[in-house]
Amino acid sequence: MPAVGILCEPRGEKVSFDECLECAATWENPCEFREPVLRRMVEAMKFSSSGEPSTTEITGCILNSFLKRHVEFWVKPQDYYWAFRGTLTHEILYTYATEKKARAVRRRTRNIKVPGGLWVPRKYVKGLPAEDEYDVKTIIAEERFGMLFPFDGEDYFIHGKVDLYIPWLKKLYDWKTAKTVPKYSRPYPGHQQQTNIYGRILGANDLPVEEIEINYMDMDQTKPLAATVWTQEAIDKFLIKRLVPYSQALWMVKAPPRPRTKEDGLWKCGYCEEEIQAVCDKLQKRTQIARVKVELCSKCPHRLEHEKAKKDARKKTGKRGSTGRSAGDNKESAGKQKVA
Repeated sequence: MPAVGILCEPRGEKVSFDECLECAATWENPCEFREPVLRRMVEAMKFSSSGEPSTTEITGCILNSFLKRHVEFWVKPQDYYWAFRGTLTHEILYTYATEKKARAVRRRTRNIKVPGGLWVPRKYVKGLPAEDEYDVKTIIAEERFGMLFPFDGEDYFIHGKVDLYIPWLKKLYDWKTAKTVPKYSRPYPGHQQQTNIYGRILGANDLPVEEIEINYMDMDQTKPLAATVWTQEAIDKFLIKRLVPYSQALWMVKAPPRPRTKEDGLWKCGYCEEEIQAVCDKLQKRTQIARVKVELCSKCPHRLEHEKAKKDARKKTGKRGSTGRSAGDNKESAGKQKVA
């Protein structure tokens, strides 16, 4: 389920999105965000993943992704400012692709004068400059693709929205807003994972990817970095590790295990919303208690003898009644009460 409201720090209370926007519409709201910006931020906060798993969900902490589908939570506008900045970037990409396609259509439908004094559409004239013959309409920007990933007799669906793809270059471009651009000449691991899955999905849709470029932007600069293109085998291993357990967790409505390494999303711990973190901590305590019990049982020198004794006892007594006695004992005691 999506976020249900705003955690308003100046007022020290939880309010609905509508209440927050009504307050901002007065232009006297106590927070630092004004209505035009806040409205766009609320759109990002309201977004909720539903249906089939997305690429973004499985490249972070899958437990966090799972809980955000099932637990109500409130958000702080300050924590979603980065999402607002990212939305602006995606709007620029979408506008770019739309305008470029429109210019291509206008140029191709414009008439040109040919020998003999006739005016005919450019698309029917041979020998035009390369930039006119080039089909720029094939640029793909801000479009969603999906694929079925078969594993162990089951089909697992995954989808993702591609920032920009140039078919004739077979190159995928992605943009990321960050507090600071990477210091080194390599992208962040999570972004490598995400873009390689995009490449795998595009390949399944007959759009091969041979190069990946991730463009980082902070408030001071931009930094394009080349990402390593994984082999299909490496991507499939990652999907088996992330997509399969996450999809099964959604099917069975059972929380997946908490990540144990940074590569699995452990680095995100501490960034969760308060309600999500509380549920995560409860699940972790239950897991720890169960793990301790298993460890104690495994260390017992007489474990096999105990297990055999328990099995023998179950065979002799059969099903247990509510009082801990066998069903036969319960019938016998009931007969004695009638005789008395």
